[in-house]
Amino acid sequence: MARPRPWTPYNDVKCTYNWYFISDYCAGWIQSWGVHHIDIALWGQPALMDSTLAVEGTATFPTEGLADTSIQWNITCTPAQGPTPAFHR
Repeated sequence: MARPRPWTPYNDVKCTYNWYFISDYCAGWIQSWGVHHIDIALWGQPALMDSTLAVEGTATFPTEGLADTSIQWNITCTPAQGPTPAFHR
């Protein structure tokens, strides 16, 4: 269950699209939007659903400012058989 976020002072950044990268308000780009890229991969390769899929990757997180979710990533999905789709930002 989602919990209310702690109170923080007003900041203009929270009132723009940047709130998407603050974990108090959103899970971040890859978790919230990345699922759509996986869905598109499944359109082109539905066999990916037939077995396990190993996922590994790295991410870059900001070191200053309000954002604290990943801002860049490199992820590779490896199915038991077949192609190896990669997702990058």
